[in-house]
Amino acid sequence: MMDKELQGRIDDFSQEIVIAQVELLLNFANRFYKRQFITRKAAHSTLLEKLESLLNNYFNSNAALSQGLPTVAYLAGQLNLSPSYLSDMLRALRAKTPSNIFMPG
Repeated sequence: MMDKELQGRIDDFSQEIVIAQVELLLNFANRFYKRQFITRKAAHSTLLEKLESLLNNYFNSNAALSQGLPTVAYLAGQLNLSPSYLSDMLRALRAKTPSNIFMPG
């Protein structure tokens, strides 16, 4: 539809129509991205187990004493994920952000 709009006669509404179509496409992409956190709970459960093991190893090795708390980027790198994806996954599954997952409550 965008191609047809762009190839047709340009008028006062052409830009608004193309922007609306791009917005619709982005909404579908966002829907697909967020839906995976609902439909892939079993896969994320395995990922959470790996994260828990990674954190246990980190703290048992006293790395926290020398390096401080692990960053989201460090954890994501160890799990072969992007920091944004790990953050979104934790927020969806635990209703916590990575920065407060280490805090009680």
